[in-house]
Amino acid sequence: MVLKPGKRWFPRWGIPGDRESPERTAPDMNRTETAWQMRREMGRELRARRMAAGWSQEELARRTGKSRSTISTIESAAGGAASRSFWQACDQVLGTRGRFSRNWDQVQQQVDAARAQTRALRQASGVPARTAQDRHLEVLRTLAGPQAMAEARDAYARLGWPVTQDTTSLDLATGTVADALEMPRPAGLLAIAWWLDSRGAADEIRGLPALPPPDQALAVISAGPRCFFLARAGACPWPCPAPGGEDGDAVAPVIGWHAAGSTVPLPPGQDPGGQPAEWAHLPSRSIRLASPFVLLDLLAKAVAALTGHPDRLALSGGVHAGPARRPAAAPRR
Repeated sequence: MVLKPGKRWFPRWGIPGDRESPERTAPDMNRTETAWQMRREMGRELRARRMAAGWSQEELARRTGKSRSTISTIESAAGGAASRSFWQACDQVLGTRGRFSRNWDQVQQQVDAARAQTRALRQASGVPARTAQDRHLEVLRTLAGPQAMAEARDAYARLGWPVTQDTTSLDLATGTVADALEMPRPAGLLAIAWWLDSRGAADEIRGLPALPPPDQALAVISAGPRCFFLARAGACPWPCPAPGGEDGDAVAPVIGWHAAGSTVPLPPGQDPGGQPAEWAHLPSRSIRLASPFVLLDLLAKAVAALTGHPDRLALSGGVHAGPARRPAAAPRR
């Protein structure tokens, strides 16, 4: 049976019917609602046939290889959300001759049609379709705390990022997928604000360079007093980490370039000092990192706004910005 958009299918009676809300005529909305109704009817029919066979939910779960809670969920709301193999098992144990499998196929046709139309609408409106990388980035934006370490590592692995993990930290091995430019956090947050405000366009007033769109290229990690700007790998002109001086010490640069042989902390882990690593900004769609040399121009201007005091930024006219001071408490009488 071919189901026309705007119609509802009732497998219990085998006939289509008019929608209750004809004013909602967007085809993708119609199809997704139709799929939901079909799933619901499949769950109801499964419950009716199970009870007619005299089985409990535990018995049907045993015969189909599922848990009782799964059977309860399928019967109560979204039956079509189960896999086709489950419905094939139901056809076999309940003797329904492929009825559930055919109904599942019709649900999947509605879902596939809705997805195809959504992609077509995105293309027609100029909005790029969501990619697998977009979905992995969306997952990373929701993860926080040490309990999310394993899930975060899986998401980074699906992005193709080389990650190492111990009990409290996740680290990105730089030099292959990305390098990282490390700088003081106040200057880093200022650079982020400039980039977002300009949307990547050159800013002649501030003297900022042209940059890629921030929704694709602005990837910044904040950990304690430092920020790490991710950039394209492979351009570092020095060995990394740099060797120390003759006395074994090296002067720490204001902007540190992490490349091959170096690591930076990844959220939701911690830095070596135990400070939590967080995404100060993560692209909202497929990442296309900027050239590190373009980033250095932006970051240098942000660092130049720092004064000798770590909590102050120098603005035009000799004005300094910094954290507000709490007024002294009035003496008690």
